[in-house]
Amino acid sequence: MARIAKPGLEYFPFDVDLFQDFRIRKLIKRQGGKAVTVYALLLCLIYKNGYFLQWDEELPFICSESTGFDEAYILEVVKACLALGLFDKETYASDKVLTSRSIQVRYCNIQRLNKRTIKQIDRYSLLDEAQLAAPS
Repeated sequence: MARIAKPGLEYFPFDVDLFQDFRIRKLIKRQGGKAVTVYALLLCLIYKNGYFLQWDEELPFICSESTGFDEAYILEVVKACLALGLFDKETYASDKVLTSRSIQVRYCNIQRLNKRTIKQIDRYSLLDEAQLAAPS
């Protein structure tokens, strides 16, 4: 029996040089070390369902329950992530969606390695056609 194709991922690579990323260093400086936990949780939620996360009023509560941090702190971390470019500001402003170019590139790369037919990026794309096309 074939497995049903999921839109999301079961894993995603975690860069070993994450803490060398200038944006992560600024996030920690502005919001403290626990901000990385919030960012990592948001990445997990994004990749679990694909390459973006629709923001809604329940998300701060969900993140708060998962991390133990106050909802107000979660909101501040999200604002900082948007300001630092960890999430795309324009997509968030227009559609209340958390995603970024790097999230979408990583998602496409994992999809290319996957042997199953999986959902491709069709909404909120921040990539050009060459990045979306599968290698020949």
